[in-house]
Amino acid sequence: MISKAIASLRCNGMTEITKQHFADAIKLADAGFGPSNLRDTQIALSNLTLGTRIDGTILSEPEIMATHAFVDKQFDLAVMGNSVRELYAKSLTEAKQFSSAEKVYKENVQVADKLPLDLGAR
Repeated sequence: MISKAIASLRCNGMTEITKQHFADAIKLADAGFGPSNLRDTQIALSNLTLGTRIDGTILSEPEIMATHAFVDKQFDLAVMGNSVRELYAKSLTEAKQFSSAEKVYKENVQVADKLPLDLGAR
């Protein structure tokens, strides 16, 4: 979806269609991290903190590395919508649509403030 927004921006400028492509990309990115992702990530973080699996057995070095990679991927999913909003706001600013850009920047801050804080510990 973001590729459609970028292509539309390059070909047509900041039109209503381009704005809709960005809105669709934001919606899709925000949907990429849901309650099950949060639960699984919290379990993984707990496993890393304790150094054990849920059943109490000790994590091996490869399991620790894989769990870190999993948490990193989940963090990326959690903030993907913020990244798309940032690109959209920057594009609006470049198109001198300052009021619209400010609205997107403020929305981005509000969404970032709602992110689970424990996912920020990378």
